[in-house]
Amino acid sequence: MPVQRHDHGASPRQSKGVQQAMQKVEECVATFSTRWIPDAFPIAAGLTFIVFVAALALTDSTAVQLIDARYDGFWNLLSFAMQMVLIVITGYGLATATATVVQRGLRWLADRPQTASGAIITCFLTTGMLAFLHWGVALVIGAFLAGAVAYSSRRRKLGAHFPLIVAAAYGGLAISQTGLSSSAALLVNTPGHFLEDSIGLLPLSQTIFQPYALIFVVLVLITGPLLMASLHPPKDQIIEISGDDMAKPSEPSVTTPAEGFANSRILAGLIVAGGLFYVARYVSASGFTAISTPMTFPVWSMISAAIVHMAVPSAGGQWAVQGPIATEAVQQLGLRDHIAGMTAMMGDQLTNLIQPFWLLPLLGITGLKVGQVLGYTAILMVLAFTLCAGCLLVLI
Repeated sequence: MPVQRHDHGASPRQSKGVQQAMQKVEECVATFSTRWIPDAFPIAAGLTFIVFVAALALTDSTAVQLIDARYDGFWNLLSFAMQMVLIVITGYGLATATATVVQRGLRWLADRPQTASGAIITCFLTTGMLAFLHWGVALVIGAFLAGAVAYSSRRRKLGAHFPLIVAAAYGGLAISQTGLSSSAALLVNTPGHFLEDSIGLLPLSQTIFQPYALIFVVLVLITGPLLMASLHPPKDQIIEISGDDMAKPSEPSVTTPAEGFANSRILAGLIVAGGLFYVARYVSASGFTAISTPMTFPVWSMISAAIVHMAVPSAGGQWAVQGPIATEAVQQLGLRDHIAGMTAMMGDQLTNLIQPFWLLPLLGITGLKVGQVLGYTAILMVLAFTLCAGCLLVLI
């Protein structure tokens, strides 16, 4: 989706105090990120080079061994790559399938906000709540919601800033790894996981349903939208989406039996019903235990996880790297085993806001560049870090 400059004149916002200060911060960060932050590929290549140099300096591996490990290891990511493909394809299909409730729902939701701030808040809250249920769905649905909200805002002359709309839609994923699809929480609750001999099986009641995690989620969902709305630029700096609106939903044209089979709701329903039966059977068989007492959570370990995540953007991959170390550390300190997993995932989800890996699908759909969005999400990351550390310290 291309964008166009929207010029309302040079009349300044009638705002003072905190809002003016936030706008100054936003202007500085946005100017820096737009000018200096490249697209995702140079960042990925740069991080790869940094890891290569660090491994060369800090380990006994030679350059040839590291290159072999890099490219031999690529094939170990085929399963993960297929998971990512399915997330994007199924999310895209869910959001764009013609005549679906989802597409109509996005349009209905996009027309609800009556102000530019309301548009920003709607995007953040919607993707945030979806991210708690499933981060993959939130990632793709959030991109299409951002487009729908941007078109609706332009049509109704709300004057909402398109890059900020996209940033808000992505910002909701700040709670993605403290939700029901948390990679580490699900892994350590799966029989046969690689740390089972050390920590056993940890039920979800000891990870994502811990009080500190739930309170963090609530605080982000309350303060995050307000922060993003306060970053809205003055009217003379607004960029609105350009191009035609999203295609109106319509029933598929069926003229032959082959097309009828291809668009059969009965066949799709049977597949979905089988999947739902499998999930229900698994959940009923595994069950949950009572919520345990919250334990001390190491904030510094969360910060280290956030740093590691910059080089290992996959939550599952990060847990494979950091899990054994974090588990050994909490056991030596006499802490509960679940702290290791939640530490890694809370740090992971925070630096998602400045790590462009998961931003790629959203950028591809909306047509924006990394620098147009990352300035806003970087400010949100500071807030999320503060809330996360506060929850872990206060709730000891």
